[in-house]
Amino acid sequence: MKIKKNTLLIILFLSTTFRVLAHDPNIEIKWEYKLVSAYKINNEKLNFLGADGWELIQITLGIPSPKSIAESDKKVGASVLYLEEPYYYFKRKLKP
Repeated sequence: MKIKKNTLLIILFLSTTFRVLAHDPNIEIKWEYKLVSAYKINNEKLNFLGADGWELIQITLGIPSPKSIAESDKKVGASVLYLEEPYYYFKRKLKP
């Protein structure tokens, strides 16, 4: 069975809308946030966080040092140093 892209988007939108409307407006959802350095994360840690209920919501790329970029352009395989390191941002619902 072939589904057109627009039809799939409409189905997803209606599905999401129904879940939002079915939510009790008197219940307040509280979130917990976590910030993890990109240097301290790997596939195993990402899988562990996902299994623990954490959702990846944003990745910041960091700010590379201009001098470091110039050196990496001259030498293949040179490391790039960052003025501000990259981060992964996560959130999960707090348990009541």
